[in-house]
Amino acid sequence: MAKTLNGSTDQEKLADLGSKTYKEQAVWFLNAFWNTFAQPEAEKLWTNVHLMAELDTVKKAQGCALDEFMAHHFLEKNSETLTVQKMREELRQVGVEKIKLVPLIHYLIFKYLSLNKTISI
Repeated sequence: MAKTLNGSTDQEKLADLGSKTYKEQAVWFLNAFWNTFAQPEAEKLWTNVHLMAELDTVKKAQGCALDEFMAHHFLEKNSETLTVQKMREELRQVGVEKIKLVPLIHYLIFKYLSLNKTISI
């Protein structure tokens, strides 16, 4: 049964997914949405995996999330610059309440999924 990201169970699953490495998050996303829209975006997605790892000054490719400052750099490098307030608002709209770290999966949900879609995590 598909659930929205607003349920507590889904929040826990999203948190677990966000704790995986950038690569693991991307693999999950590609597998989950390959037939929907991920296939034509696969190369760009892998570029973003490498970009997040590059911007992660501590854990690099073994990391799972960027701090808010580096997340802004990530958006800038993707020509998707947002103000701090706007980024927080956008992340809240996809179910992210506490914004200290931004995992790749949060960006992918923000970028590719509208609020009206249901996804199963």
